[in-house]
Amino acid sequence: ADNGYLMAFDLKGRLLGYLFGHTGRVWGMAYDPETGKLYSGSDDQTIKIWDLRSLRTQGTQGIMAYNRHNMNPLVSIFITETGEWIMWANDGYYT
Repeated sequence: ADNGYLMAFDLKGRLLGYLFGHTGRVWGMAYDPETGKLYSGSDDQTIKIWDLRSLRTQGTQGIMAYNRHNMNPLVSIFITETGEWIMWANDGYYT
């Protein structure tokens, strides 16, 4: 994660996709298996939320199949030292 992106692999070591969004070294991650969300924090002073469930699709036989693709975060969050914050999505929405 030194280049600002993460790589997702399955348990057999197959590459599932790339998670692009950070511009600095990723220092920490947390995964919530109930929601399928991955939370990552980076040198770029942002926290990003990813939906890893989008790496899976339902196969025609009812078996889960993996789609290898590039992924952008659902949202990015920047928090200042004084507690101010901004959250934005790649489609232009922000708060």
